[in-house]
Amino acid sequence: MQNRDLVLSISLTIFLVSLTHFTIIINIPNNVLAQTPTLSSNETYHFVKEWGSNGTAEGQFQYPQGIATDSSDNVYVVDSGNNRIQKFSSNGNFITKWGSSGTGDGQFDRPTGIATDSSDNVYVAEFGNDRIQKFDSSGSFITEWGSEGIVEWQFDDPFNIAIDSINNAYVADTGNNRVEVFAPGINPSIISDGGKFNGENSSSTTTGNTTANSEKPTPSQPTGITDQV
Repeated sequence: MQNRDLVLSISLTIFLVSLTHFTIIINIPNNVLAQTPTLSSNETYHFVKEWGSNGTAEGQFQYPQGIATDSSDNVYVVDSGNNRIQKFSSNGNFITKWGSSGTGDGQFDRPTGIATDSSDNVYVAEFGNDRIQKFDSSGSFITEWGSEGIVEWQFDDPFNIAIDSINNAYVADTGNNRVEVFAPGINPSIISDGGKFNGENSSSTTTGNTTANSEKPTPSQPTGITDQV
């Protein structure tokens, strides 16, 4: 089984996306079932349920990529091959969907990453359209930012996104080998481009007339990102 993405919900349920079986798989730590509040390093999981199959109908998927949960443990799945987002209850009951193939507001071209913020707004990283789109929890379009390129605000195949506790957005800008960070707002402001992740140990940064070398991380083509460790 090839697995693409995993998310831990507030209730400590594990939601795992299976690319090859087109399903959402739920596992719960055994010690959570036993009402044990602390997870240990040797915890085990047991299967609860799964849903989904290959197709285009509600509750079916074509290469699901990303997954996220909100404060009510609703589940949002990036149905990448169908260019849409599907929303389910934590039990897998279909709630709503939005999106179609295209470049307009609320349309997608190979969406891959997804995250929610403290207000349950939904952020989607689009690999094909080189942008981030933001929606409310019902799928109504709020804003979008990004275009193809290498400078700040631009992306080259952004693959994933994470939102921290103060709603900053972290984007894995895969083709540009970097992470870009944006502050919240109707028109988000960029905080940092996170440096280049290109196998180089250092890079040159310029502030005013001063140029300095700074140590940078070295991963190549980052795809995953999270606000927690």
